[in-house]
Amino acid sequence: MAALDQVWDRVAVMKRNQPDLCLMASAAARIGAVPALICDNHTPDTTAVLLERLERPYLVTDQGALESMGITSGTVARLTERTACVDGTPMAGRTCSTSRPCGAHPCRHGGCGRTTSRW
Repeated sequence: MAALDQVWDRVAVMKRNQPDLCLMASAAARIGAVPALICDNHTPDTTAVLLERLERPYLVTDQGALESMGITSGTVARLTERTACVDGTPMAGRTCSTSRPCGAHPCRHGGCGRTTSRW
């Protein structure tokens, strides 16, 4: 989550309902972001509307949540600023940043190759 650009950035935490869901939301709030918890039981259309309302949030997710909702990587890329898959699964066609060059942040899904972190 060190990839945030400024305080008040929105972070959508879209995962299966497990204990780490709340921990990730708390971590986002701790560094000044506004977390939005999205359960994995929504349809692709509902999920797209929720992400649109967040106005290109940073997304923390796992492959299981994306598969259970049936949301495509193209939709995720179009509606989010950056995406981190916490289960280590790289997202097809998704790099670390879609609209801005990478800053100094850990990239765990093969986008930019940087490994520095402010944490």
